[in-house]
Amino acid sequence: MLKLHDVSLKKFKDASGKIVPGLWESDIVRFERVGVMWECQIPCRAIGQSNYFEFRPVALGGHWMTIGTYRKRAGGCIAAEMLKAGTHLLRGGCMVEGEQMPRTIVALSAEITAEINRMCAP
Repeated sequence: MLKLHDVSLKKFKDASGKIVPGLWESDIVRFERVGVMWECQIPCRAIGQSNYFEFRPVALGGHWMTIGTYRKRAGGCIAAEMLKAGTHLLRGGCMVEGEQMPRTIVALSAEITAEINRMCAP
């Protein structure tokens, strides 16, 4: 067991109970070793028809979604904690001037709330 911030990570085990190298998980975040980096996933759900996602536990219908790649697992844990606290949202990737932009974590603000409301209005 590895404790980073308020997240307790454990090594991932396959169906036969064997530890899978390079995989760590908790109830709010999971990591996979990709080269020298850690790919971080959290359970999320889309907010209406918008391009924003909020933290949602798997038990309540959340689906694992990659939020980024970090040098250290602690960075991913911090991001997961912000999303779980509801102070931040995940903005999905989008096209800007013909270029694909990555997913980003953004602080919840009045502007973002208004944008979500416009996108989700009937």
